[in-house]
Amino acid sequence: MACLEHPGIVPVHDAGTLDDSRAFYCMKYVEGQRLDQYLRNIRALPERLKLLERIAEPLAFAHSKGILHRDLKPENVMIGPFGEVLVMDWGVAKVKDAVRPEAGTEVQGYSSSSLSIDLSETAHGRILGTPGYMSPEQARGETDSIDERTDIYSLGAILAFMLAGGGPEELDRSGPSQPVPRSLRAICAKAMAPDPATRYASVQELSSDVAKYLESLPVTAYREGIFERATRLFARHRVAIVLVAAYLLMRLLFILLSRP
Repeated sequence: MACLEHPGIVPVHDAGTLDDSRAFYCMKYVEGQRLDQYLRNIRALPERLKLLERIAEPLAFAHSKGILHRDLKPENVMIGPFGEVLVMDWGVAKVKDAVRPEAGTEVQGYSSSSLSIDLSETAHGRILGTPGYMSPEQARGETDSIDERTDIYSLGAILAFMLAGGGPEELDRSGPSQPVPRSLRAICAKAMAPDPATRYASVQELSSDVAKYLESLPVTAYREGIFERATRLFARHRVAIVLVAAYLLMRLLFILLSRP
């Protein structure tokens, strides 16, 4: 975490070793609500989707530094009193070899010796994560094959939670109070594909599809039909279409009424 400096990630202020040889680290104290609690008062779908975009930002940043979270779930996302979004609990994060500090180097003031990681608890065969939110490869204990797409699966599961008001399995039941649009279902399905190769290649791609949906643009995960395309275009340009229709109607009435 000392490698990560982002508004959406709780900073580490200090780290070291106590007199009795126990290691410690000190972090910013965070107040707020967990995502699963916060969503109880957020009913509007656009607000929920914007929250997902903000969760994706620190995750994408961590990936750019070669760090995987591996335990994304609503309970590990905190919403602060001013609406700030924080991704919490990086306790089982995986650090890629490309960003491991060399001996003698410092990362944000901490020497590489204080940043050494004992991988015995995260070795191949260990199942790390939360059922319902961890990817199939995590569930199989395939630690060596885990990459950014593992977190993308978990982010897709969080999106499903936001849409259905429950776990990802709720999307296939009658649980949601509102029908979930097919394009959003497709985004969830692509993010949570069993085969990592068919998931989004990056968090940015997933976030981009969510942004396109919010802007009434076609998403890459779903091939819409002609009727769906017409409906989406009408929703996107409703005001302009209504104004043009009203103008044409007035012109027609003027022509009809002006005839002798």
